Amino acid sequence: DMDRLARSIEGINLKIAFAFLLSMPGAPFIYYGDEIGMRFNPTLSKDGGYNRTGARTPMQWSTEENAGFSTADANALYLPVNDDYTSRSTEVQESDEESILNTVKRLLKLRKSYPQLGSRARLKVISRTYPLVLKLSGEESDIFALINPSAEEHSVTLTGAKILESNNVARVGDTFTLGAESFAWIEADKDAQAVYK
Repeated sequence: DMDRLARSIEGINLKIAFAFLLSMPGAPFIYYGDEIGMRFNPTLSKDGGYNRTGARTPMQWSTEENAGFSTADANALYLPVNDDYTSRSTEVQESDEESILNTVKRLLKLRKSYPQLGSRARLKVISRTYPLVLKLSGEESDIFALINPSAEEHSVTLTGAKILESNNVARVGDTFTLGAESFAWIEADKDAQAVYK
């Protein structure tokens, strides 16, 4: 069992967390429901689950009864459905291109499409402060993961680059401006140098 990401972060910061997680080498693990920002219910404890129980509520598939998880009577469920299932469900988020769910889907698709982002990625940390700049090296091009969870704007200059996925990022020429709470995955020429501030 894992704690839910949405227990401590929400909104754009969930997208930033996934952009960071899915840029890491190895096999990423996504706990069910985190891809839609399911919340942790701190009021629940059952069968010795203690502080883990709140992360075990039924998956929120739809806006139907029991969040589409079961056709049983609500009282027969092992744990109750979170009360925000009508606004936070797979069904609701599938129709919103900017939802957490669709952002995660696009990041996963890119991860499958680019060997640089795979489980054996060659990762180099370029900047350990904000913006966090990670370089994932490939044979023909490199991918830079730019992560900015801070409340301040930062910029990164990369030559021969194109944005693969981003949120709250503007581009002027070779300069990418990361707004407050933003991220970008950018493909760049092989051995391009990142200049950041």
